Amino acid sequence: MTTPTRNTIYAQIEAERGRQILQWGGSPHDDRHRRKTWLHIIGEHADRAAKSRGDSWRHRLVVIAAVCVAAIEAHDRKQERS
Repeated sequence: MTTPTRNTIYAQIEAERGRQILQWGGSPHDDRHRRKTWLHIIGEHADRAAKSRGDSWRHRLVVIAAVCVAAIEAHDRKQERS
């Protein structure tokens, strides 16, 4: 297995983000979350990652990164409306 490049990793995070949008509905859903909720969601995924190994560990990290992107996107939309 070749080591993924940064571009490959970012593409995987983007793909996971797209999956999350399809599952949860994107900004209408995400914008309802407060900071504590985002931190709770990230923490839940971190707990799952802590119990994972190998490719599962890596997948969990990609999921966490995508959730962080969602939180940043929601934050930026809220700032824009202020």
